[in-house]
Amino acid sequence: SGELHLDGADADVRSMFTLADRLRVRTDGYFDPRGHRDDGRPDPTGVVKGWSVDEAIAGLRVAGARNVQVVAGGDLVALGEPEPGRPWIAVR
Repeated sequence: SGELHLDGADADVRSMFTLADRLRVRTDGYFDPRGHRDDGRPDPTGVVKGWSVDEAIAGLRVAGARNVQVVAGGDLVALGEPEPGRPWIAVR
């Protein structure tokens, strides 16, 4: 049928939808990634960019990064601090 059910999706996709479902509960349904499009299909775009930035930061921390900055289309997370005399450098 060409459909992918969530239980057959990649772990990252399942993780993002789990977060989106938690946000639906926390917002009493004001944010609902499942079925608010005209065609009834899921639309997680309201959470996916922030989730991907968080995942990038987590991966960098696991790799041992201490001073990092991730910028993704307006979402920014910076951890640590730049070296003295050297400004943050944005890598996209």
